Amino acid sequence: MHSIQKKVSILTVSAILISVIAIGTIVLFSVRREGVRNSRAQMTLLCDNRRKSIDEYIKSIEQSVNMVARYAGENMDDIRLFDGGVLGMGGMEAEDQDRDWDSAQQLELDRYISDYTRNILSVIKSVANHTKGIISYYFQISPEISRKEHGFFYTRIGYQSFTEGEMYQPVAESESDEEYAVWYYEPLHRGRPLWLIPYYNANDHTKVFSYVVPIFVSGTFIGVIGMDIDFATMISQLDDVVIYQTGYLCLTDLEGNIIYHPKLGEGGKLEEFNEALAKALQEKQGNVPVFAEYIYNGTAKNAACSVLANDLVLLLIAPESEINATWIKMLWNIAVAACLIMGGFILVNTLMTKSIIAPLTGLTQASQELVRGNYDIKLAYDKNDEIGVLTRSFQQLVDHLKVYISDLNSKAYVDALTRVKNKGAFDISAVMLDDQIRMQSLESLPVFGIVMFDCNDLKDINDTYGHEKGDIYLRNACRSICEVFSHSPVFRLGGDEFAAILQGGDYDHRRELIGRLVDLQERSKEQAKHPWEIVSLSKGLAIFDPETDTDTQSVLKRADRLMYEDKERFYASHPQYKKEIRGITYVRIHKDA
Repeated sequence: MHSIQKKVSILTVSAILISVIAIGTIVLFSVRREGVRNSRAQMTLLCDNRRKSIDEYIKSIEQSVNMVARYAGENMDDIRLFDGGVLGMGGMEAEDQDRDWDSAQQLELDRYISDYTRNILSVIKSVANHTKGIISYYFQISPEISRKEHGFFYTRIGYQSFTEGEMYQPVAESESDEEYAVWYYEPLHRGRPLWLIPYYNANDHTKVFSYVVPIFVSGTFIGVIGMDIDFATMISQLDDVVIYQTGYLCLTDLEGNIIYHPKLGEGGKLEEFNEALAKALQEKQGNVPVFAEYIYNGTAKNAACSVLANDLVLLLIAPESEINATWIKMLWNIAVAACLIMGGFILVNTLMTKSIIAPLTGLTQASQELVRGNYDIKLAYDKNDEIGVLTRSFQQLVDHLKVYISDLNSKAYVDALTRVKNKGAFDISAVMLDDQIRMQSLESLPVFGIVMFDCNDLKDINDTYGHEKGDIYLRNACRSICEVFSHSPVFRLGGDEFAAILQGGDYDHRRELIGRLVDLQERSKEQAKHPWEIVSLSKGLAIFDPETDTDTQSVLKRADRLMYEDKERFYASHPQYKKEIRGITYVRIHKDA
């Protein structure tokens, strides 16, 4: 017993160790995977939330400027431009040497442009007052259109409300002038609305984001309408973000040039903007942020990238070591807890093994008997502990299983309609007879016969009176067979076919019993009030012949042929029934039948 206890202890401890190692490995990979996934999700979500916040602000500016630009384009009279001789001007030359700027046509155009500008001012002023974050708005008219009317510029930098400021007149005499008035020349050259990378506004000497829309009417460049927002206002939405210990948010353009960096300031190339980040942005789909992993100066880093509505790139960057610190700490805590639990469990297992082994041995022996099919098991262990409860539960399980299997067998091998045995029960009986035929000597072979029965006219009864009456007919026929062959098992093989295996007294008196069944059928004809109460059976009896039969199947086939031969005689003697008998060659009833 001591050796068994030792073996059980070693096995249990080994199982515990293997389980802990296996579970620990799974937990390690699971926690790491979930930790990385959660960290990525948090960074991506934070990046996306900031993008949405900034984009919402950016789009509100776009909507305001676009609305004013549409108004400006729709309300410009291109006939006045034609009459003034400026139709088709592209805005690329500061003055036209061939034009008479003091002519009556030009003066009339100047007066129209002045009125037109005042209308645009009234609209954009109303829009700007209802748009959050605007620090200035302007309408710059092309110098090719008018020398007297240049547009307007309003700012509230240093003022309580929007106040008119001095307009800077763009004259593209040099490349430096175009760079200085980028807010004018960039939309002119591109010919479409656009956000400008933050620049210093020449009018108020403030670094701003600008959204500008060029106005073209009938191919003529009229000017640009734009609104400025303070660059610092946008950056304020990034300053309050805390990303682990040293992580940060920054802004670049699509080439990686720094627009804003909390540590590096502005300008220059972001060295971390390597191939991994560029590739991630190229594979980006829609507005969903993308995640990139890369190594910079020997440090593994993770970045969540998103492109803003103004084509700037929002980068959220953090070292991988800081990202993984949380789940690594969790793993250490799990490992320590697992070791403590494992040690305590091993100690308890060692103390309890001895008291568990003996009753478990009894349960093992009982289970082996149960596997062999022996349900007559009695367990003597009756102490009031866990093993005792398990033993009593096992005993109850065996008792219930014995009843359940008995009930299951009765249901599985009983025909639901007639309550006699079914085809499955017949197959089992046939197998048992076949085993006896194979295993017994010639002198001790089993003696038996098989009677096949088939109900006549069942189809007519079903078709004429319904299947309910057909079921009554089948039950009456089965009852008659069971009454005659009361000492033999009767089987319903399917549909309207029945069989009986005759042994013992029924086998010895088989001829008398067949005659009795015929008499019973005749009486049913006299006593029946309805067609479905008449019992009419075709039958074929064959006995086992050791010289010709190798198994019960050959006996059954012969009985089946004899039964159909009897059925043929029945329909031949009853011409009122028009039936098709299956086309087989019939033989005479066997001499021993």
